[in-house]
Amino acid sequence: MDTLLQLKNVSKTFPGVRALQNVNLDLRAGEVLGLCGENGAGKSTLMKVLTGIYTPDPGAEIWLQGQQVHVRNTNHARELGLSIIHQELNMVPDLTVAQNLFLGRPQSHTRGLVRDSQLNRRAGELFERLGMKALDPRALIRDLSVARQQMVEIARALSYDSKVLVMDEPTAALTLAESDALFELIRDFVAPDTGLIYISHRMPEI
Repeated sequence: MDTLLQLKNVSKTFPGVRALQNVNLDLRAGEVLGLCGENGAGKSTLMKVLTGIYTPDPGAEIWLQGQQVHVRNTNHARELGLSIIHQELNMVPDLTVAQNLFLGRPQSHTRGLVRDSQLNRRAGELFERLGMKALDPRALIRDLSVARQQMVEIARALSYDSKVLVMDEPTAALTLAESDALFELIRDFVAPDTGLIYISHRMPEI
């Protein structure tokens, strides 16, 4: 398999603390790579550097599909195809599934108002393509189980045509059955030209 992503010599220093020191990581296309370690080991910090949340110390390199990239911020990361799903889901509970899916990039009509019918249609088409037919674009986020909310987060990441998807402790609040459903989604996501980094402190999951 070809190398999809490389992190080279990644360090990150906060005031009085060196969280990462010269970390290297390779992710191959079509691969699910597990990162396992105790809380505070630096797993999430490394992924936040990758996805533009943190700026690394000088000397770090990020290579994506053979090209060196300089990730400026989270929006730029998504444009490059780098997405992360945090342990604490980042959605607005009183908005619908479709509204959350396209939050920050609304589709508007000529008067500048968001058209829910258009968002619902686009969300439905995306769910159909991803095999997530159980999701109702019109449902409120607060009425969904944690597992369904994670499905929305995954769909949102995939709507950006992500090449690399990071999942940070995704099963922390899930039941065993919900975790099994999540693993099925992970298997469906990984294709010959994509890769996934799975963070956990539970060795059996890795």
